[in-house]
Amino acid sequence: MRYQAIELARKATTKLDACHNFVSASNRLSDYVAACMDASPHGLHLEGYPGVRFHEGADLIDELETHAEDLAKDIYSVPFASVQPWRCTNAILATAHGLTGLGSAILGLDCSSGGYFATGASKAHLLSSLYNVQTYTVDPTNHLLDYDQIRKKAREAKPAIIFAGDTSYSRTWDWPQMRSIADEVGAYLVADVSQIAGLIAGRVLGNPAPLADVTIFATYKTLRGPRGALVLANDASVFSKIRRAIYPGLQSAVDPRLVAGIAAALEEARSPEFPVYARQIVLNAQQLCAEIQEAGLGVVGGGTDNHSFTISLSEDESTDAATVCHYLAKRGILTNKTPVPFDTRPISKCSGIRIGTPFETSRDITSDELTVVAAQVKAACLDPAVA
Repeated sequence: MRYQAIELARKATTKLDACHNFVSASNRLSDYVAACMDASPHGLHLEGYPGVRFHEGADLIDELETHAEDLAKDIYSVPFASVQPWRCTNAILATAHGLTGLGSAILGLDCSSGGYFATGASKAHLLSSLYNVQTYTVDPTNHLLDYDQIRKKAREAKPAIIFAGDTSYSRTWDWPQMRSIADEVGAYLVADVSQIAGLIAGRVLGNPAPLADVTIFATYKTLRGPRGALVLANDASVFSKIRRAIYPGLQSAVDPRLVAGIAAALEEARSPEFPVYARQIVLNAQQLCAEIQEAGLGVVGGGTDNHSFTISLSEDESTDAATVCHYLAKRGILTNKTPVPFDTRPISKCSGIRIGTPFETSRDITSDELTVVAAQVKAACLDPAVA
């Protein structure tokens, strides 16, 4: 029998290493995080929480999991943390399940305004089948968050939970405003900072965790960890409800390698070098964004304050985002299509090209290389031949 998996895996890695990967917040593991994951035991079954496990031997990882939780609490200034959610979508489901009943109103940012599809009322996600998910949008003129509109929508919807977070909003959130809105309507405020968790840890962007009732985020994006998630909370009762919803409510055991990788990523996030890295992510995104805007291409929100931005192709331009992204991928530049606010194109084509810089910053991309990439992206967006 010929074993092919290792060959195919190496082939994929080689091809990826030859590409510029600008897919929003996608990142690559540091050598230290990868080494910690490799060093972790593979054969342990971690069902339960530290000190309360169901399988013998799992106590060997208790100290590691507790270490990761302590790091998260220190970095994000909260009293409670869990590293157990397999993915951030599980953290979202657990938060909803733990804090409110089925059919309750939940309010989140609309998908086309940059929101995550789970909390953006997408019928494709389980959340919309279980809860009454409603949305707020950005201002139609400048594509920025309109907090008066969010407040009005919250008053109408009377949600049990307000999710504040995004997939592709490139400007900063006003966290005190969101706290005020949630308090006014008696809702829990959940900050989903999956995209910017590393920038918060690096003190480049403000930290909402002390203000929000719950903060959730994926660990594999700007935080530069493995594909897991964290849940943070400020209240013991709230945290206990969500933790029970994670396990045993939604999932069984976690992977010791994942716990080790998250602990390693959090250690790096607390290092003196990490704020430098986080700042460079933003500087790279702003350079790339500015050079693309100089060609006359539109950018949602007019620019970026974080790690990413979205090019907006107008209806009178000759091509759509799907075609441009496919064209760039053939030339070694990986991006992804995404809707823009109030997009009139179908989701399979859409009008937005999302670009982010964490992955390339981890590879120490130079300013000159960014200029070359910007030129290629501009050419693909503006060349009628691409269509």
